[in-house]
Amino acid sequence: MQGSLAQKKLLITSKNYNQAIQIKDASVIINSEAQMSQITENEEQLFILYQVEDDMDMTKIYYYILNIRSELLLTVKDNKVVQTSYSNSNEQKFQFIELPNGCYIIQQKGSDKVLEVIQSQQSDGMSLTANHFSYGYGNQLFTLKESFRMFDMNQDRFLVNDICQQAKYQLVPNIPINIKCAHSNLYFDVFEHSKIKNGPIVQWSQNNKNNQKFVLEKIEIEQTIEKLIQSNTQGKQLNHNSFKQSNTLLQTKNSLVVNEPNYLEGVYYVRCVESNLYLTIQDERLSDGGKLVQDELKPFSKNHHQRFLFQILINGNFHIKPYHSKKYLDIEGESYNCGASVIQFHKNCQFNQQFSVIYL
Repeated sequence: MQGSLAQKKLLITSKNYNQAIQIKDASVIINSEAQMSQITENEEQLFILYQVEDDMDMTKIYYYILNIRSELLLTVKDNKVVQTSYSNSNEQKFQFIELPNGCYIIQQKGSDKVLEVIQSQQSDGMSLTANHFSYGYGNQLFTLKESFRMFDMNQDRFLVNDICQQAKYQLVPNIPINIKCAHSNLYFDVFEHSKIKNGPIVQWSQNNKNNQKFVLEKIEIEQTIEKLIQSNTQGKQLNHNSFKQSNTLLQTKNSLVVNEPNYLEGVYYVRCVESNLYLTIQDERLSDGGKLVQDELKPFSKNHHQRFLFQILINGNFHIKPYHSKKYLDIEGESYNCGASVIQFHKNCQFNQQFSVIYL
């Protein structure tokens, strides 16, 4: 359940009281829950959860809690919950611990403090607080209700002003892109327009040439769906045109087997436009320092080092993780110079491991 919370529009409500978390000026309060039909007029009670980039402890998932109206994040300050701009502090990161009854404890990262509605102050307008967890206290339990109100989307584009400016709600494959380094404002570049295998990928100033253009390609995994069809005693032919051309159609005596495409979520091959080769971690290295190069696409079972997971961050940038090593693409030495290599490295929480995707 937790993994499905990210990027949904949620009303967060106290279990014990008919009150929802709501913003008011710089504060965060509890207030009577708006009816779902009224939520379009009460965005102060609507929040989006953005998953924090994974920590070394993979058993815990943390979220930023972003209010739709203010586009600020819930933050714990001196045991009170307020809303502030993004700061990447633990006071803005929360774990949603699901209980068997479907309720959640919302715990601040690095602390035993959880969000709490003060039991003696149940009237509208009271501040939301953070306090030490006390087992069995219903005022520390919350329920989540999803709103299906649509944002102002332009197909796959999803903008949240300053926080997620130019970020994509969903990456769009098969469209040329630039990949821009957040720390240096330089661009991924196939060095010296190389068209050969193992040509290095570096950062370079923008040149509007094809050696800085890339295309994301979805990674298809085979998913077989069997559809039983009764024997056709009249000998009529099956209408094969009713199936997608890309599907593999196999006819047996009493059944039809269709291999329909299924894709790895958030994971892509990255094709270099000029050379038609693919971004690759050289020699399938698993260790820090493995170089990013271009190479021919390997067979599916042998190309894990050519797959990259794009993870969006709250500031609209991406971490790009080689699928085989679970490390991070990184500008070597945090260099600002043209020609610096793109490598893989363990997570360092610096901007030389953050990149923006720019559609051309």
